[in-house]
Amino acid sequence: MKKIVEGSATWEDLFEPYDIRQDYRHFLKLVLLADNFQELGRLGGLIDSRLRDLAGFLEEHQYIESVRITKASDLPKSPCFESVSGELSSSSESDCEKGFKRAWLLGMKILKAAPLPDGTYPERKVDVTQYLLRFYGTLQERDPNTNFLNKLITAYVTR
Repeated sequence: MKKIVEGSATWEDLFEPYDIRQDYRHFLKLVLLADNFQELGRLGGLIDSRLRDLAGFLEEHQYIESVRITKASDLPKSPCFESVSGELSSSSESDCEKGFKRAWLLGMKILKAAPLPDGTYPERKVDVTQYLLRFYGTLQERDPNTNFLNKLITAYVTR
């Protein structure tokens, strides 16, 4: 918005799709696997409505600075993302359309660890298991007849 006011950007730029991969290195990928279109709509809507809870849980972690949520289908030129060896990569549209699934990416800004004496930064390990369990519990409270551990697959991916 500031760039538009300054005149260095146009209003059209404001409506360009945001690519979460530009600003974040660490991601939680959630994939909902549904049996049919009705279940996809029902469970997908429930998950959509509760993802902000998961982001809030994650932001409670001392090393997670911020979390941003996006649907994987909202990423520019890539309708679906698969985790391959911990890397983000796009797959073909036909692969994404098989079955009934919906995917989300939660970009996480993780604070750097203190530098080592040689000036390098060690990799910081962040365990989000307890936050995911709280999220699954929240979903289970809303829909006790669905086994979300089988329906909602989570993975940690990096770029």
